This record gives sequence, structure tokens and C-alpha cells, in this order.
Amino acid sequence: MLQLIEAEEKHSPLLQKYFNEQVVSGHMDYSIFRPHSFFDQYRLLSDDFTTLLLMDDQKLLGTATVTFARAYVNHQEQNVAYLSDLRIT
Repeated sequence: MLQLIEAEEKHSPLLQKYFNEQVVSGHMDYSIFRPHSFFDQYRLLSDDFTTLLLMDDQKLLGTATVTFARAYVNHQEQNVAYLSDLRIT
């Protein structure tokens, strides 16, 4: 049964393995390796972020992250959302 759940620190090893196994093909093939917590790069930008996992039983099928931060848009400070790390198996 498919479930959409919010990731927690305990999911970091699962996410690290998933991203390391996802090869992005192009002129140069690459995969992402995060040696420490999967969430460290988001903590550099903001304390306000959410990673969602698409799970089928214990198997990870997809993920996406939304990071919220303050930024200037048209010379006004506003909250903005950055969408990143979208992967679907």
C-alpha cells in the first residue's frame, strides 16, 4: 500500500542509499553521495524544511523536499519555498 510520509532523521540512511543508487544520465552520469545526515544541506539554508517520502511497505519509491526561507522578491522580504531533490522510481 502506498503511503506519503514526512521523513525524520531515522530515515537518513534510507535516503542516502536511495540517492546514491539513483544515477542521473547525461553527458556525464552521476549520483549523489551525502556522507553525513541526508538533511545537513537543508539545515544550511533553513531550519524550516520538509522531506516527503513515497513508500510502498518498507520500499522507498520517491522523495521530494520543500525548504522555506526568507528572501527578497521585488525589493520586499517574503517567505519563499524551494523545491528540490524530486526523485521517483
